[in-house]
Amino acid sequence: MFGLFSAAQRIEEMDKSVADSFAKVRQDTQTLYQWVQYLYQQNQQMHEQNTALRRLCDEQKLSVNELKVIFSHVPRTPEQIKAIIDAHYSLEPVISRLKHVEQKLEILELKKQPRTIVQEVQVQAPQEEESSLKERLMKKLVRNSKEYIKNLVLSLVHKYGKIGALQLREIIVEEQGLCSKSSFYRILEEMEDEQKLQEISDGKHTIYVANTHHAEH
Repeated sequence: MFGLFSAAQRIEEMDKSVADSFAKVRQDTQTLYQWVQYLYQQNQQMHEQNTALRRLCDEQKLSVNELKVIFSHVPRTPEQIKAIIDAHYSLEPVISRLKHVEQKLEILELKKQPRTIVQEVQVQAPQEEESSLKERLMKKLVRNSKEYIKNLVLSLVHKYGKIGALQLREIIVEEQGLCSKSSFYRILEEMEDEQKLQEISDGKHTIYVANTHHAEH
């Protein structure tokens, strides 16, 4: 009788040991699964970060190539600056005239079309064509060249307190050759419109001083 009781007790202990072992294996398996999931998520994040970095590198390469093109066209001499500015101002009337003619042609074309088509044209949003790299480059060069001359004018005005238009022209047009006379006076007009310069007169000559209102800002 005692032997049967002892055997039953051993079987019960074995069952408990097996159950505990299975429970431990199940817990270890669950822990391992969680680690696999964690490592998989980390790998996915690293993959996404690498993809984003590659995309950023490609964008930076494009930017560097564009900068190389820009720097290769940057004017390095006063003659080049003068040529860019004079070309800009000499083409302004032509471009303005062409735009005026294009607008007239568009109006005439719309009048010839049926009414329904005209209404469709009015509803449609205007599509702006993306300017080419060369056009954007030329605009940037013109703007930078003009700003260079404007800053030079302002530095001369601040240096002398007031300075005559003829003196400015001698320095910028004749001595440094940065632009033509017509372009020079157009730049002075722009600076007056931008309230960077204030024109005064001594009765004979045009004299410029810095606009105090603009200087305060």
